[in-house]
Amino acid sequence: MTEATAIHDRAARPEQRVRAAAVASLVLAIWVVVALLWQSPADAHPADATLVKVSRNGDDIAFDVQIPLNLLDEASGTDLSSHPDEAIALHATLLRDLFARSIAVTGVSGDEWPLHVDKLEPTAIGGVNQLHVVMTASPVYGDSPDSFVLTYRVITEQLTAHDVYVAGSTGDTTTDLLGVINHRHPTLAISLEHPAAVGLRAMIDRGIHHFRSGTDHIIFITLLAASTAFTYRTARARITALAIRSTAFTLGHSLSLSLAASGTLNPPSRLVETGIAVTVFVTAMHVARPCIPHRAETAIALLFGLIHGFGFSSTLGNLGLTGRALIVPTVGFNIGLEVAQLAADVVLSLPLWWLARRRWSNIGIAVPAMAVAGSWIIQRGLNTSNPLEPLVNVVVATPERLAFIIGLFAAASAGYAAQRRRRVAEDFESSYIALRESPR
Repeated sequence: MTEATAIHDRAARPEQRVRAAAVASLVLAIWVVVALLWQSPADAHPADATLVKVSRNGDDIAFDVQIPLNLLDEASGTDLSSHPDEAIALHATLLRDLFARSIAVTGVSGDEWPLHVDKLEPTAIGGVNQLHVVMTASPVYGDSPDSFVLTYRVITEQLTAHDVYVAGSTGDTTTDLLGVINHRHPTLAISLEHPAAVGLRAMIDRGIHHFRSGTDHIIFITLLAASTAFTYRTARARITALAIRSTAFTLGHSLSLSLAASGTLNPPSRLVETGIAVTVFVTAMHVARPCIPHRAETAIALLFGLIHGFGFSSTLGNLGLTGRALIVPTVGFNIGLEVAQLAADVVLSLPLWWLARRRWSNIGIAVPAMAVAGSWIIQRGLNTSNPLEPLVNVVVATPERLAFIIGLFAAASAGYAAQRRRRVAEDFESSYIALRESPR
């Protein structure tokens, strides 16, 4: 029997496993009922990217744009999200001026094409309010409508992490993801006649960005690393266990992402979103008191990866990608996720190993995570506000920041333990001296 198995067998007695399974089953049942019965579902991961579809419209070029209203408000200082219908109509002139300043289409001749905004209207993608913009660009004399350069700076100039996905269509049902525009790369050369699908590197970058900006992913990976840090005593055993569980999580994530992106399986978005919060809650509960049998931990990591994997599918689905066009985006995104996840494992494991030396340190990690996951379950299941969200976004802004905070927690715990040992030693010494000097 291995050391880890012995620890689990002592900690997770049959009655404890039964109670833990009952709690987990109750949470899952509530999750399913709320997700299936509640109306106006939200997206699994709220649409945080602008989607631009480009197509030929006779001799002109049509742009169909979906912009997240909350991010547009944050970038431009407007308040369009509260009452989209009235606000968009009221600020129509302001928005048209914004697009005129921030969007440009340039032909091969180097001349800028006239760009006209045809429609401004509110819409929603997966329950997230969007601004739907339809624009038409007219090529100047001598330029082909099939080749041009798109310059796009809406939101990206103010929010440097914002991505703009550009998809192109030649009129049939096939849509290709042509590229990603962001703060560092505000322009994209487009050829509708011979479209070049988005490169692998761009999707790897997107996968890295998606992981680093997802607080639920970061907290889950932290708990995954914590479960090994608090269970195993040697570095080799910790590294091996973490590698196995992280790989299982990645396999599950990749499988469900592929199924969702291809349209094979698309569960309700509220179910996915709330399910991700449930995985964080159950994992935190396991860190606080081991309740999952040791032999089942890898399978559970795989299962939780399946739930997390549906998160990115909405973006690819909204782009209308099918068939071969899905291969590079899906593979590249998963590579990016794996790179970011491995980096997070390394960064987070070091302070967790230090913290694991302290008694009850697992409670210090698990209880806050359970509180956050519980608030997510309520927020995502009932579509309510979350008072913890601003704090979570600050503390878990990046894996590095969370690792730093855990390191401070570990240092404070070590300092307290050292002070307590010194106090005990001083008390012992005082008692010993007093005993020696006392008259017999």
